[in-house]
Parts: sequence; C-alpha cells; structure tokens
Amino acid sequence: MHMRRLACLLPCLAALLSAAEPASDRAPAATADDPPPPPAPRILPRTTWERVELGDGRVLEKARATGTDARSVTFAHAGGLTKVDKRLLPPELAELFPFDAREAGQEARAQAAERAATREAQARRERETAARANRAEARTRAAAPAVATPPPPAPPSPAAIEAAVAARAKRYYETEKRVGSGSTLVFGLVSDLEEPTPVSGWPNRWEVRGVAAYRIYDSVGWGSFSARTQRFRALVEAQPGKRPVIVSFDER
Repeated sequence: MHMRRLACLLPCLAALLSAAEPASDRAPAATADDPPPPPAPRILPRTTWERVELGDGRVLEKARATGTDARSVTFAHAGGLTKVDKRLLPPELAELFPFDAREAGQEARAQAAERAATREAQARRERETAARANRAEARTRAAAPAVATPPPPAPPSPAAIEAAVAARAKRYYETEKRVGSGSTLVFGLVSDLEEPTPVSGWPNRWEVRGVAAYRIYDSVGWGSFSARTQRFRALVEAQPGKRPVIVSFDER
C-alpha cells in the first residue's frame, strides 16, 4: 500500500522541482527557425575522387585517401600510390585535410630527431663492430708465434768484386786482345788491382782500376818473346744478394 502511494507521488515531486529551477540554468529550447548545425567532415574508407588536380600540375585519377599526417596525404590512385603535400590540395580537399604549420613543424622536428638517433645508433654499432674486430686481431697477433724477420741481403764484398774483375781481365787478355800480326800467344797474366771505389750517383756501382802484366810470343820470323803491361778500368754492378756483374771493361 505504501509503495503504491510513493509511486504516485514521484511524478508530482519531479514537476515541482522542475518548476522551481531558475530559468537561467535551463538550456534555451530550439525553435523551428534555427538552422541545423553543419555536419563534421567525414571521409569514408572507400571515398573516391574521380579527378584530383594538385597545385604543382599533377592530376590523380580515381584517387582514394589511404593515410594522412600533419604535412601530407597519401592517395591510392590509378597511377599507383602518391604522398601529396597538403598545401598542393585543391580547395575542396584542403578543407577535409587542413595543413597545420605548427603541427607540421613539430612532426618534422620529431622525424629529424628520429633520423639523427637512427644514424647515431648505426654509427655506434659500427664503432663497436670495429672495436671487436681490432680486439680479435690483437688477440690473434698475441697468440701467433713471433716470426723473425730475415736480415736484408748484404752487398757483395770487395774481394768478390775484385775476383769478378780479375776473371774478366784474364778472359780479355787471353782470348780477346789483339797483340800483333802472325801467330801470337798471351800467357803468364798477372793483374794488379786497386780497391773498388763506389761510383758517385750510381747506387751499387763500383769502379776498379788495375794493371795487367803479360808475355806474348810472336811467331813471325825466327819467333820472339816479349813482356808487356797495360792499365785498364772495369765498372761493376754489385747488387745486394747477387753476384757482381761487369758492366764495362776497357784499357786506359
């Protein structure tokens, strides 16, 4: 019984409270003459524009927006996929995708910071890789047995140079030199050699001077013997680690 009475009193109580509310606190009632609020721009996932003429002269046929950020809109169109700066959009699309310079600047700075961080991370990885390679190489060198470096070859000794000159003088006076007409024979050759002298301006080249003393037999007439001497000079190429080579041999 009490519950039914309470249910009957609630509507009356609500009406009294509404009448007591100040007029300033209640929203003004809409009238039939007020225009309806404009709908918010909305792009459906499959909205397609037959022709979008951009500010730089490009034209996108059958374009559909697939993504947007502060600076640009990405369109899938008949020619492929194109990312377009919002400032190049025609007016009807510029309203749907407004360009916010402040937001675009923030986004550009964020992207630049991200690229710098990526480059720094890559450089850090490269430095770490190089350091590991250097450490591995150092360990390998430390573990490898020491290999003695062979000494450089020594130049021919003066005695070897003199021996080469003496052999050349013997061949010259015994087989090459013309000592006169008729039957002749050179024998008893003695070479008196001076010490080898380096030739200025010619590395590894030496000069050797000497005197050849020899006897000849001339078969013309009754035959006779005679003794002769002759000065000569030889130039010798004496490379380290190689045998001396006679460059020239001539009488003086």
